[in-house]
Amino acid sequence: MKTKRNTSFVRKALALLTLALLCPTPSFAKTKSLKIYYMTSGSSHNTYWLQVFGVMNQVAASLDIELVQLQQGVRHAGDTYTDQLKSVMNTPKKPDAIILSASFGEASRVLKAAEEMKIPVFLQGPLFPQELLKLGSQPRALYKNWIGYFHQREFDKSRIAANTIIAKAREKKCVDVDGKIHILALAGVRSWYGYYRRESGLQQALSENPDAVLDQTVSTNYSSEQGGFYTNKLIKRYPKACAIWASGDQLALSAVDALEKSGFKVGKNYFVGSVDLTRSGVDAVSNGQLSVTVASGYATFIEVLVKTYDYLNGHDFMDDSGSIVLPPIVTADDQTAVRVKKALESLQTADFRYLSKVHNKKLTKYDFTLETLSQLPRRPSE
Repeated sequence: MKTKRNTSFVRKALALLTLALLCPTPSFAKTKSLKIYYMTSGSSHNTYWLQVFGVMNQVAASLDIELVQLQQGVRHAGDTYTDQLKSVMNTPKKPDAIILSASFGEASRVLKAAEEMKIPVFLQGPLFPQELLKLGSQPRALYKNWIGYFHQREFDKSRIAANTIIAKAREKKCVDVDGKIHILALAGVRSWYGYYRRESGLQQALSENPDAVLDQTVSTNYSSEQGGFYTNKLIKRYPKACAIWASGDQLALSAVDALEKSGFKVGKNYFVGSVDLTRSGVDAVSNGQLSVTVASGYATFIEVLVKTYDYLNGHDFMDDSGSIVLPPIVTADDQTAVRVKKALESLQTADFRYLSKVHNKKLTKYDFTLETLSQLPRRPSE
């Protein structure tokens, strides 16, 4: 009994020591207020982007950043993008930096303009390989003010989600008389290179599971309306199917709704997986509606905004971790959903200054893993 108590004491002491080293009390220096634009084809009409914008606003509040979000939505991407860029560049108080999710072909124009005006740009991808090649293949090669490039591991996210729903269907013996597990796919928009990376990840999972077959893939604009509409169409067209791979939690949840209204018992005789890792998606995994949701999630955008802030304050992240941000993947399934949910909830009260080398003088190496983010102290107002 004494040994167990001692072991417990040691574990608690080590945990407290780890937290102290992770979050030393920083001297929160007063810095100049910065204006950063985030220009994206994402829209707050989508659950994923709504929550991304919310987290970015929380980071901006912690760091005293004036964050201006220009949202177009995938339905209008490219329609007014050039005009928006001109408007941003010609404002009386020009942005100190731009975080940009460019439409195909737009990146070079933005980087050229930013180079002339000496405005740092953190570019979001993944970009088509031929476009990336024209930009010099990496930041700071052809364009010195292109300070960073970030994207998620779309291939791996897709593969993990597909493998999970296939395994669930197999476990529940959701196999047709032909010996196959029939799958449907709700994909996104083809104008984004990530679409093809996700498609390749799905195909890789199918090649790893010879007993699984893809009946049909449909492209969508990620909306709930299209998710529900196409699910209803597909389940009637392919009655043998018992699994849906979705390119986003909003699509996945609308598919779940359509399936349940059609009499299916999702999680028992139909299985749905996604690639967003939103709070609503993780909740759905917890209650059995989704089999999995997987992504790098909000940590990606926290990292980019903090690093942009530090760069503008004289701390170049290039010296620490290079110019490319490719964050690790987090998977929420029936084994991990509770832990992931708790970590995501903690972000709502986190003091993000502890992640900045401007404020946290004892910080020697950046760490934006979900485990680290979940241990951040609360904001002073909390």
